[in-house]
Amino acid sequence: MKLAYLETSFSARIYKNFVVEMRKHFELDWLVVDADLRHHFEKNGFSPIYLDIKKLQNDYLALSDKELLSRLSSYREKWNISSFRSFFLASNAYETGTIYNSYHDRKFWSYTLALIDVFNEYLVTEKPSMVFQNFGAEMERRILKLLCDQHNIKSVFMDYVPFYVGVQPSRNEFSSCYNVSLRNVTGEAAEQHISDYKKGEKGYHQWIMPQGSNILEKIGNLVAYSNKSKKIFGYFETKIANAYFRQRSKIIDSICALKRKNVPSHMKMILYPFQTVAESQATVRSFGICDQLYIIRQISIHMPENYVLLVKLHPHDLRGKDFKTIFQLFRLKDVVVVPSNAPIAEILSATNVVITMNSTVGFEALTYGIPVITLGTSIYRGMGLTIDITELNAIGDAISEAEDFKTDTSRVEAMVAKWLSNAFRGDIGGDCVEFVQDIKAFIEKQCSDQH
Repeated sequence: MKLAYLETSFSARIYKNFVVEMRKHFELDWLVVDADLRHHFEKNGFSPIYLDIKKLQNDYLALSDKELLSRLSSYREKWNISSFRSFFLASNAYETGTIYNSYHDRKFWSYTLALIDVFNEYLVTEKPSMVFQNFGAEMERRILKLLCDQHNIKSVFMDYVPFYVGVQPSRNEFSSCYNVSLRNVTGEAAEQHISDYKKGEKGYHQWIMPQGSNILEKIGNLVAYSNKSKKIFGYFETKIANAYFRQRSKIIDSICALKRKNVPSHMKMILYPFQTVAESQATVRSFGICDQLYIIRQISIHMPENYVLLVKLHPHDLRGKDFKTIFQLFRLKDVVVVPSNAPIAEILSATNVVITMNSTVGFEALTYGIPVITLGTSIYRGMGLTIDITELNAIGDAISEAEDFKTDTSRVEAMVAKWLSNAFRGDIGGDCVEFVQDIKAFIEKQCSDQH
């Protein structure tokens, strides 16, 4: 059986064991669409299939604007999508002006068309039985999924399982197959997992990163790079930027701690966990409600007078926490900004309602029996456990509903048991034997279900 795996990140050292183990069981095509990514993987001992979009993109650039837009329109009509703009949102830092300026650009139009062509040619020529996609570029994933559907090829997108070292096929727009049980997990086992998590004995999934490369490996990687000056400049630019953002985050947390208001005991509390602004969870899986400052203002306007809104900053969103946003939040009288390093369990213990796009804080709240209002797609939305809305003008009614909403913790445990029964165990970046065994069992079940 031939499998295809689309890679969009520089993660060769992480995935090396995974590729070796997968190729023991399957014919595996490791796909890349970036020239520097190709050199990076080849330098690390891989043999990726390079889908060269550069030449096609140059061919498209020779066409007129009218012809480029006409071809894009034909694909929109075929796939019944309104715009490729939403695909592009999470492909760059989330700065609205930058994104829309880039979208109305011949380079983007030509890149989109070239991407469609190279993926389509690969699927038609090689005819893989199944395409796996992991974390990476939003636009490339979505286009490949649409083409897989067009050619009746199974597409699987893997996502994190909360508090579990493993991933699972997602229940979202990237996956045409999910919800495949690989093992029996009892309600008692799920309950134990939740209990361990609350006690801090189960953490979020973390990559098992290999040891850093030595100086000779770094020099070798630089030699393999096609644009060496860009690589060197990018390295120092990233180092300086990250140092600045880390320091800025610490200063903002300190300011939030100093300015944190005391909430009177008679007031109820709504928690809104601020999400990473540049990731797809906020940009394309939020039903278009992705301006978080606007969301917070709307919650503040529509919540009853006996409520206070807590805004918990995201611990890993270094770029999204800027002084301008924080001081705008400080000006809202019924909003309390909580530092990113504040313990979430302590905050949840005093919270009456959680409002979130799709944060894992929403899942945590469910385990405590706290009502959750979702504004975007999530792994726990649409299962009768949450109050789900798609427009902010419904937020007032949703808060009123939440006041009498009872979270069924037994159904939460059943949901967790289902997640654990579907999960690919182990770690894709570490000892991945068990991980690949679960993928093999998943594929065998898919094939038997088809027959």
